[in-house]
Amino acid sequence: MVRGADERVLLTARRQIVCDLKSIYCVIEHLSESRGQVTLDEVADESRRLFAGDNPYLDRIRSCGEHFPIKSDIATVGRDFRDDFEPQAPRPEDSDRSLLLGYIDSLIAGYRLQGKGFANTLRSLRLSLSGFLGGAEVHVSEVSPDLIMDYSRYLQGRRVAPSTVSFYMRGLRSVLNQAREAGLTDLEFNWPANVDISVDHSQKSTRIKSLDAAMIRKIADADLSSEGNLAFVRDVFMFCFYAHGLELVDVANLRVENLRGDVLSYRRRLKGKAVEVKLGEKAMAIVRRYAEAGNPYIFPMLQRKGKAYSFTYVRDEFSKAMKRIGHAVVSPVSLTFGMSRYSWLAIMAASNVAEMIV
Repeated sequence: MVRGADERVLLTARRQIVCDLKSIYCVIEHLSESRGQVTLDEVADESRRLFAGDNPYLDRIRSCGEHFPIKSDIATVGRDFRDDFEPQAPRPEDSDRSLLLGYIDSLIAGYRLQGKGFANTLRSLRLSLSGFLGGAEVHVSEVSPDLIMDYSRYLQGRRVAPSTVSFYMRGLRSVLNQAREAGLTDLEFNWPANVDISVDHSQKSTRIKSLDAAMIRKIADADLSSEGNLAFVRDVFMFCFYAHGLELVDVANLRVENLRGDVLSYRRRLKGKAVEVKLGEKAMAIVRRYAEAGNPYIFPMLQRKGKAYSFTYVRDEFSKAMKRIGHAVVSPVSLTFGMSRYSWLAIMAASNVAEMIV
């Protein structure tokens, strides 16, 4: 929302945006029909020429009004503009439903039209099956237990995780069940009993997400002064622990104005939740240690001595540093920055208990 803006101005601007989106769709549709494969650069170049001169699609856009048809296999529209378009599934002749991949295409189009996320599952399944079939096609009616077992072995041979194998096999079974209901397969067809689609939850991941108080204390007390930026990364890690488990993206974006005295106020970027934390002396000492004159951020992460850095760069830098700290301090545990949050959640329940324990 643009505060203070005239509603008539906003409405006019929105109508222009919708018209531009419809024009760009026309460009994509035209290029798809004339060339088949279309690149983003081709769409951008053609759209620039379109907007720089006379728009040949205006009559079509005006005549369709609010019921502008858009083929769901060519493009999809975000929810903010969904009411200005009328999605249409591909015509039956566009995909041969008697073929396995063609039938999956028709299911994808149908689920997309309904706005259901299962379309993405089927799209992943289709890509995997296409690789398994080597680009060839097979009729739905020819899908046999042997073919299903071969596909399962194909996935396992590619060292796909068991959960991913289960993901693909569940998707395939759903496709075949729908095909049977549509009369495309033998009604007597049954899923092969020796192809398990369940996920084995008995084998829990051995990866450690949180550290106990003794390990946290060991990290806090380690002498890393001669190890480049490791001391700084460790201190930011400890600050996040003391501050009730900040995430890396949040601490990197903390600005000076987020701290008033010893009270830190910020909004979590991943969840949008407003958070207020009263910091203890250890956390405040870390803040004072890395205060940089003229830097709008509390910690010199996204900006250092006047030079800006992307969060992707900071994330990769901290990830590598945490692994080095892990090898140097708490080997054989592989440290990640997220452990500061998980560790605090596991150990703490009240404010500043962290500093009394560690």
